[in-house]
Amino acid sequence: MIIDAIIKISLIALSTVILSTILSQTKKEYALFLRLAGVVAVCMAIIGSVSDKIMSFISKAQDLTDQSEIVSILIKGAVICIISGLVSELCKESGNSSLSQAIEICGRLVIIILSLPLVNAVIETAFSFVK
Repeated sequence: MIIDAIIKISLIALSTVILSTILSQTKKEYALFLRLAGVVAVCMAIIGSVSDKIMSFISKAQDLTDQSEIVSILIKGAVICIISGLVSELCKESGNSSLSQAIEICGRLVIIILSLPLVNAVIETAFSFVK
């Protein structure tokens, strides 16, 4: 199953690169959209191949802990990192480095805001030990 997914992802990526290179010689603006479609196709293939394992991990992690909010925050943070990283790289590739940096900063800020309940819980736990 994993080998099939890797082969599928590799073929999608390789065909996207080849078609994008050919298309960029005549229509550069369409080549960017083709690369974006390739990234989406690769992401969908990855998600499709590992979604069962991810859902199994999430359910086991929530069963093991009483605080499923922590697991939820960690998963949301990981998803934000992946999405902001992909979009940032696409912006860099299209020549918009300032927009790329803005996306990275916004992704980091969202993760910081998302993790504030965790920081608050750590502070409360530390103060409960001190008392």
